[in-house]
Amino acid sequence: MFSGLAIRPGWYLRILNCRFTGVKGMTTVSRIRVLLLMLCAAWGSVAFGQQITGSITGSVVDSSGAGIIGATVTLANTGTGNTAMTTSDSSANFQFLLLQPGIYTLDVSSAGFKRFRREGLVVEADRSLGIPVSLSIGETTETIEVTAGTPLLDPNTSSLGTTVDSQKIVDLPLNSRNPMGLANLIPTVKGIGYFGQQVLTSWRVGAVNIGGGQPMSSAFLLDGVPNDKLGDAAGANTFLTTDSTQEFKVITNSMSAEYGRTTGGVISVISKSGTNGFHGGVFEYLQNTKFNANDFFNNASGTPLQPVHQNQFGGSLGGRIIRDKLFFFGNFEGFIQHLSTSEIINSPAVEQRGGDFSTSVRL
Repeated sequence: MFSGLAIRPGWYLRILNCRFTGVKGMTTVSRIRVLLLMLCAAWGSVAFGQQITGSITGSVVDSSGAGIIGATVTLANTGTGNTAMTTSDSSANFQFLLLQPGIYTLDVSSAGFKRFRREGLVVEADRSLGIPVSLSIGETTETIEVTAGTPLLDPNTSSLGTTVDSQKIVDLPLNSRNPMGLANLIPTVKGIGYFGQQVLTSWRVGAVNIGGGQPMSSAFLLDGVPNDKLGDAAGANTFLTTDSTQEFKVITNSMSAEYGRTTGGVISVISKSGTNGFHGGVFEYLQNTKFNANDFFNNASGTPLQPVHQNQFGGSLGGRIIRDKLFFFGNFEGFIQHLSTSEIINSPAVEQRGGDFSTSVRL
């Protein structure tokens, strides 16, 4: 049973370009249903199998600290509207596993107690949130809303890592709009080679040291799939653009057994998916000869500024196809650069070509 399907970048263009020209006599609605069934059959296992997920666990107690068994616990994704429900077990514990990264709202209710509600729970990839829930005696029509509390701990793992979320990716300055350049801000991480330079392929040919380890000892994941570059250079095979990166996590030490194939660090990238709301944007960054100044050596030799034209442009769009069920997200980014260089070369004079160096500068 599918609770939702996120179509990842690269597939959305094919869907939008489909023409519903099915069997004669079928209505448009029937054709759409057939197409959706084909999509689920073709991509359902892939979409869920590659998803790096998080989890939420906790316990339900009363004001005296006694566990409450059978409390109804509901978790809702505020972006996609997907909900999950469970009850506290015989030990008064509850858990939600395999959660898509995003923002969630937790509701807990039990007969004879006020309803508990906590909003703004941020679920990150490869992280388990431990949330204690304390219910107060009262009517179920009353609600206790928790807007702040103690920092949420991750008691289920000993791994050390840092997550860079989409807000940081948007707000922090980046060179050439490469989100992986922000990995340099994480302790024990050091970019080498072409890391973060003004080229779009910087991370495709660059590498990174994590915790002093060699580049080949690190692992790169894209939506849970190995994304390591094999061959002439260590590093990642490819990375998403700024607009299509939901978050990435750098695990620097003591990673769990699921990352057992690497002896160094791990960089795991999660791509964006659509939500019930439609969101998008366009951008363009440019450099032009008229905006630049000539350098000292060209001015000294009377050489005019050489033409420089660079355009980095694109856009993104995400939203719903079927509310709470089917979403899409896609983005495009283009890069056009025209460069020219000037070089001053001193050639031998006529006397020097004839072997007379008497007028040459003596050292």
